[in-house]
Amino acid sequence: MAQLPRGTVTFLFTDIEGSTRLLHEMGDAYEAALKVHRDLLRQVVAACNGAEVDTQGDAFFFAFDKTEEAVEAAVLGQRAVSDYQWPGRNPLRVRMGIHTGEPTVTDEGYVGEDVHRAARICSAAHGGQVLVSEVSAKLLSRSIRAAGLVDVGHHGLKDLTTPQRLYQLTIQGLTNDFPPIRTLESRPNNLPRHLTSLVGRQEEIDQVTELLAREDVILVTLTGPGGAGKTRLAVAVGAEVLGRVFDAVFFVDLSTLRDSAFVIPAIAQTLSLREPAGQTIGETVADYLAGRRFLLILDNFEQVVDAASDVSKLLSSAASLKVLATSRQTLKLQVEREFEVPPLASPSVEVSDVSELLRWPGVSLFVERARAVNSSFELTQENAPAVVEICNRLDGLPLAIELAAARVRMLSPAALLNRLGSRLGLLTGGPRDLPSRQQGLRRTIEWSHELLTEEERELMARMAVFSGPTDVDAVEKVCSQDGADILTHLESLADKSLVKAVEVPGGEPLFAMLETIKEFALERLEERDGAEEARERHADHYLVVAERAHAEIAGPRQVEWLERLERDQDNIYAAIGWSLEQDNIDRALRFGTALHWFWWIRGQLSTGTQWLKAALAETGTDPVLYGRALVAYARLASDHGDFDESQGCLVEARTLAEASDDEDLLANALAELGYVALRTGAEDAEKLTRQALEIFQKRSDTRGEAIVQMRLGTLATRRGDLEKARGMYLRALELRRRTGDPWGIASSLNNIGYDLALQGRFEEAQPYLEECLDLFEKVGFKEGIANVIDTLALIAVGRGDIGGAIELYEKALAMFREMNYRTGIGFELCGLGRARIEFGDWRSGVSDLVEALELGKEIDDEEILAYAYEGIASALACSGRPQRAAELFAASHRFRQEVNIPLPPVDESRVGRFIATLERELDPAAFKTTWSNGVGMSGSELHEAAILEGRALRSTASRDERMGQVGHRTERV
Repeated sequence: MAQLPRGTVTFLFTDIEGSTRLLHEMGDAYEAALKVHRDLLRQVVAACNGAEVDTQGDAFFFAFDKTEEAVEAAVLGQRAVSDYQWPGRNPLRVRMGIHTGEPTVTDEGYVGEDVHRAARICSAAHGGQVLVSEVSAKLLSRSIRAAGLVDVGHHGLKDLTTPQRLYQLTIQGLTNDFPPIRTLESRPNNLPRHLTSLVGRQEEIDQVTELLAREDVILVTLTGPGGAGKTRLAVAVGAEVLGRVFDAVFFVDLSTLRDSAFVIPAIAQTLSLREPAGQTIGETVADYLAGRRFLLILDNFEQVVDAASDVSKLLSSAASLKVLATSRQTLKLQVEREFEVPPLASPSVEVSDVSELLRWPGVSLFVERARAVNSSFELTQENAPAVVEICNRLDGLPLAIELAAARVRMLSPAALLNRLGSRLGLLTGGPRDLPSRQQGLRRTIEWSHELLTEEERELMARMAVFSGPTDVDAVEKVCSQDGADILTHLESLADKSLVKAVEVPGGEPLFAMLETIKEFALERLEERDGAEEARERHADHYLVVAERAHAEIAGPRQVEWLERLERDQDNIYAAIGWSLEQDNIDRALRFGTALHWFWWIRGQLSTGTQWLKAALAETGTDPVLYGRALVAYARLASDHGDFDESQGCLVEARTLAEASDDEDLLANALAELGYVALRTGAEDAEKLTRQALEIFQKRSDTRGEAIVQMRLGTLATRRGDLEKARGMYLRALELRRRTGDPWGIASSLNNIGYDLALQGRFEEAQPYLEECLDLFEKVGFKEGIANVIDTLALIAVGRGDIGGAIELYEKALAMFREMNYRTGIGFELCGLGRARIEFGDWRSGVSDLVEALELGKEIDDEEILAYAYEGIASALACSGRPQRAAELFAASHRFRQEVNIPLPPVDESRVGRFIATLERELDPAAFKTTWSNGVGMSGSELHEAAILEGRALRSTASRDERMGQVGHRTERV
């Protein structure tokens, strides 16, 4: 190896984009092309005084004393590759990354995080693109920065702890316009960012990645004791395969779950899925994942191992799904491949070369973590033997090594080894049947615990009651004892790696324990007096949070409190579980009642109903409180389509309200009974809702009145009385502006805009919809955003912009499919199908309408069916079958009358134009007879006819057949 630069070094990493594809395309010529590529780059690097550090396959690693020379080599290299006449259809395109740092030089090259950072920057680039780190950019002369660098912002790179600011090198005469950088943000994922880097796991990352890439492998379980680094390895693998093997990777933390029934809801929640009516949460998740190259990382599965059968069903129903699980035990499924996470290797014999020791993962991790607490720490000939011995005594467990390294702030490695050694010699390490590596970890935690002050030990034990990250305020409320300085002790625990700090953008840090440490702390908590008191204080604190959030969600701080509940929900669920365990049913009922709007807005219907059902299984001491929980449960059940169960709960709640003479409970029970009646088409919907309205108005309950005004408006819209409906919506808007409820304001604006659009008053509708869209985007309510886009599509149709309408309908449909919200999917298919037919693409339009017919029947949505029937009739008209078209239009008209869902004005004129054209094409007698036949069709006959005609049209239609467009005509684009 040539003499390598030392001190401050600039790295240049390169590789060929799409090398596997090129190998297949070029065949035997690829080897010759690869040699030419190597020769070209080696020539320019040598001319720029660079040193070749390593080459593997099509990748190079070069080093330079000066950053300008590395940049010059990149420019010359890209020009040389671009100018060469490559064989075949596609030229070679090389991506490059430049970064500057101060690495450690060994006999075999460089080690250190800067090497890893430079490689990741290269992997984020596209072929022909050169990316430069912020450090390197600052070292370049002003003239180079001004002329040749474009700031492309901060980006998350695989396995790096924080987003990196990157620059693109512009090269005159070459392409400088590239797609978005290949970073974690460019693909759907929620991979957690860690505050420390992953050390020494590249071989394991490669092995697991290779397993997941195999077609015959659909489930891989990473096993090993607590502290082995399973979670960190899983996250790193997720980042590695994202975009290469999978289109999306999502991480599901199961560490706070104790009931396997909550595993599938937790997956749905992670994927932001809203549960549609008439479908189980398992079916919702399976439908969403079907056909997607998707990886789910299920972390800490040993806690809910009984859910393995649910995972198996999910894998069976979603062919492109794969699962990467972490667990201390296997899932015991036939399709499972176990990968035991090995310890970090450290030398078992004496190694005299300090630089060589840094190539051992265990030693490298110790040194890196030691530097984090003591920036002046260096591995030397004197302290190296102690460091190696520490790593070996700790069995190479990453967590144990990190805990030991955290003590370097106060102790030298020799002193650390002496204390650690004597302590390990005295300890049995807990249960004797634990694996030896896990005993080593327990001993390390016990040793760290013994070095704490009594106040710190007390805090550590009490913090074990928390599930997931929590804020300082919660720690003080739950753990404070006799005026102890909680913040100081908390910072001390964090410094010693017994508690980890979690950074929150724009906010104060949160604090959490790793599960392994938490288990130890729980044992200490149970040994001390006050364990039950700590759990009670924990439950009481989060009840205060939940009940305050219930009030705040109706006001201007809605978004802030929704996010707060998202953050605290693991602690809240632990508090509900404790309340149920202690038979504190009233507290559990209060939790459920306070949280039900959060569950509803976030679409977590299964989670909410399971908790409320568990609380309602026992009768509390307060009948009014029980009744309120019944109403909360009924609201969630109604939205899930369980109307019979919802109605039963509401009747019971009304009885409790009347017996207790509680008007608030009575009003809410009546309001929800009216909603069930509205959804099921019962005649007493308006009567029940108006009874609730009267009580809400009497009590000056602004929130309740706004809800029922909206429902009365919806009822009027369904009946075709749009002016009356708009009056209701305007009143609801006034009330919600008074309370400052963003979601409520947006919902009212949405209904007003939709009402005006249905009347063809497009200009009036526009400002309402624009304000609504802005609010829904701030709240993050995807369903609302999609609904607004649907209304904008309706307006585009009304204005004759059919092409624009199709784009909007497609966008809304994609969003509803993403949420697996079947009602929304059905309406968008109707709108999209009818728009495509008017645009001339009636083959695709009919396909959409047939899907809408099948879905509408499945979920029993009469409005979707009505629109789909009319759409099929319009397709028949366009295909030159006027008699059959008229018959189905007549039957659709009769169907709307029977279900009491009249056509809105904007659709009356649309359908009317089709019917007028059909009247002209048929003689009066034939049209009259045909219309009469259609009116005489039953609902089942209409549905069967529409399905048969739609399928026939779908299979025989061609864009070149007779279009016969009636209604809006638009030039094709």
